[in-house]
Amino acid sequence: MKTWLTISLLLVAMGCSKEKTPVATNQNDTAGPAVDTGPPEKDPVCGDGIVDRGEDCDDSGESAECNDDCTAATCGDGLINATAGEICDDGGESAECDTDCTPSECGDGLQNLRAGEGCDDGGETDYCDTDCTISDCGDEHLNVTAGEICDEGMASAECDFDCTLPECGDAVWNAQAGEPCDSGGDSFWCNFDCTLTVCGDGYVNTEAGEDCEPGDGTPDCPEDCRFPEVEEPADTGAADAADTGAAESAVSDEDEREIPGEDEPGTPEEIPPMVPGEEEP
Repeated sequence: MKTWLTISLLLVAMGCSKEKTPVATNQNDTAGPAVDTGPPEKDPVCGDGIVDRGEDCDDSGESAECNDDCTAATCGDGLINATAGEICDDGGESAECDTDCTPSECGDGLQNLRAGEGCDDGGETDYCDTDCTISDCGDEHLNVTAGEICDEGMASAECDFDCTLPECGDAVWNAQAGEPCDSGGDSFWCNFDCTLTVCGDGYVNTEAGEDCEPGDGTPDCPEDCRFPEVEEPADTGAADAADTGAAESAVSDEDEREIPGEDEPGTPEEIPPMVPGEEEP
């Protein structure tokens, strides 16, 4: 009996505990229902294969189009991208790197001023030597394309200063080649054989004013190889002809001059004097 009473009391207590407790409400509370925003957004991670904000690209590492810092691969951006074919990238031209991100090298066809190249045509041209300096006769760099036959930096026994081979008569004086002179032929001071013009050298140089050379068979050749100038007599024939012509002209004028009274009617000699009482004829 007591047992059943105890059970009944427990059931009654349990039923009372399940009743809802009234919740106090605020009549002025206008807040809407709470919104579930999910977990917080993660910070961008370069290399995760997902292009996040601030990333140009993300190929999960270096690629031909994307650098490993998730920026677009471009030669000159200062980042070496071997996958994109870059061997160097100094952000522009440098002494070690060309603007195409290849190592600077004379003969590569890319002029690199910072590497000291004056030119680079990819080889010898009439403008550029093979050492990437501007072609110039006298620079001691033989440039056949530029028309040089030799180039020793200056005149020598084997080369004229104009980068041609020494030759008597080329009008390029080369003392190193043993030429006392070279006028390209006879001149006032030089013979055709590149010897100095001297009276008695056995060669008559008319350009130097020589008329003969002692011993050349010319009789009475003066010591200075020049015959004295002979004054030609004045031409009197023209003067005599002029005087004769003037005299004949004067006579002709005298003949043509009219003499008063000659063959002229009405002159006093032709009209007889009037006699008083005679009628006028």
